[in-house]
Amino acid sequence: MKTVYIINSLEGGGAERVFAELISLVAQDPNKQEPPQVILLDKLNEVYTLPEQAIVHRVGNRGGLIGSTVQFVALLRLLMSLKPKLIVSFLTRANIMNVVASKILRCHSIVSERSNTSARLNSRHAHFKRGLVGFVYRKADFVIAVSRGVADCLIAEFGVSRNKLGVLNNPVDLERVNNQASLVSQDSEAQQAKIGVVAMGRLVRSKGFDDLIRAYKISGLSCGLSILGEGPERENLSTLVDDLALTNQVDFLGFVANPYQIVKQAHLFVLSSHLEGFPNALLEAMALRRAVIATNCTDGPREILSLNGQIPQGEFRLAEFGLMVNVGDQDALSKAMQHLFQNTELLEELAGKAQERVKQYSKQHFYQSYQELLDRFNGDSLEYV
Repeated sequence: MKTVYIINSLEGGGAERVFAELISLVAQDPNKQEPPQVILLDKLNEVYTLPEQAIVHRVGNRGGLIGSTVQFVALLRLLMSLKPKLIVSFLTRANIMNVVASKILRCHSIVSERSNTSARLNSRHAHFKRGLVGFVYRKADFVIAVSRGVADCLIAEFGVSRNKLGVLNNPVDLERVNNQASLVSQDSEAQQAKIGVVAMGRLVRSKGFDDLIRAYKISGLSCGLSILGEGPERENLSTLVDDLALTNQVDFLGFVANPYQIVKQAHLFVLSSHLEGFPNALLEAMALRRAVIATNCTDGPREILSLNGQIPQGEFRLAEFGLMVNVGDQDALSKAMQHLFQNTELLEELAGKAQERVKQYSKQHFYQSYQELLDRFNGDSLEYV
């Protein structure tokens, strides 16, 4: 079945990284007779590289309602020339254009939702956006969610039929992550003694780095806290560190081309997010054999760490593959960090379990799961998994 893949851009982000990984796996598939056809809606800086075999089409930037309309018309003309039987898309705007174009061209559409849809659309004009997304996704032939939590959200809040939903977790490239971590530089060696706790992600409110910093203060740990990433909350977080007199203990390392060197050196990794889709940073830390603490946020951490039951406020829980706390519970997070530093045997045990667990999310397993979803779609046997 001739397939075209669409995404907004490859400017950066978890969904874009997964999209690029998928295209690379499609290009390497010996059973594919044609190179993958890829459409990028926006002509923006491309952080992720697609394989040489991929045929890439770039439509052009949008600008408001008129610009989006012009972009869609250009996309429609391009699709008419490519004559696909199936269009697979990532990210909301690409998903909407995919479904509308597919109806016009009478081909099939698969949309992929890689984050918590409800939380992401809870902003200006949220009612209109939620209504539009729900209507469009219900018209798609098939919907792929990044986690079971995201799938449940699409069913409960957007009316997507359970029988045309599948779950495709994000992959982690175990070999690449560990190879990059082994490239130890002089800078990372110099930092080794300072890092006890590490966190990684875009510096935005939803990542809960303020909760982590306050919990770290409460814990009284003497080891360092290092936070990797950049974003609009950098100044506010720096002010918080100064106010808590943690300037000599908390390091903001900014964007690091190879963060795995630093994560590998830390004693433990903390994910303090208020919401996720399926956290790549958590998977990568586990791939590096780090013990992890994560919030029980929507969506992903509960599934990855295999937590059963609820977590009492003010307390942490030992899941099968790590420790978990409630979102925003700074006291519980401080206790969890203290517990692991005081119980080195448990810390080492969880590190080993984490590395074993993450093998389930290898890119090979990811592509096999993707092919199984396509087989079900092609065979009209759309069971919810």
